[in-house]
Amino acid sequence: MKTVGERIKEVRKALGLSGEAFGKPIGLSRGALSNIERNTNGRIVSVKTMGDNVEFSRGHEETVRRDAIIAVYTGTRVAGLVLTFLGSRLGFGLCILLPLVLFFVYQLVMFIRTLISVRNDGKKVITVADEELIKQKAIEEYLRRQAEVNGPDKDKPDDKPDDATDSSETPDKQ
Repeated sequence: MKTVGERIKEVRKALGLSGEAFGKPIGLSRGALSNIERNTNGRIVSVKTMGDNVEFSRGHEETVRRDAIIAVYTGTRVAGLVLTFLGSRLGFGLCILLPLVLFFVYQLVMFIRTLISVRNDGKKVITVADEELIKQKAIEEYLRRQAEVNGPDKDKPDDKPDDATDSSETPDKQ
């Protein structure tokens, strides 16, 4: 079984980082990282846990060997800026509440559209051409009823023009 130091060294080499570049984000100097990788000091050290383990988080100390240590808490938060921003009112509003509200509004709009389409399902939708045809039929029906009420004679135009005169009314000049 590989020690923690050997595993750390493998990861560092796989990433192609120097000891200084690998240790800087977690607050370790190149020498401290080298000591961990080589496991030069195999003596027992005292470690005070600071994690979320209830049994050990109340100040209980336990002695462990160096190669049994999986991680060391340095107090530096890698994702500190992101979590700090999310903890603020603006960050919470922008990253949590705004997407939830937008999603809710989208789902509400989709529900209303679905409800309307279900209510109108099976009903005939009238197009503009159908509407014009209905108007034309209504006008024809109106004119037909007007003709029935007024009688057939009033609807027909006279055969004679208005300014035409009858030959019997004018005397012949001789």
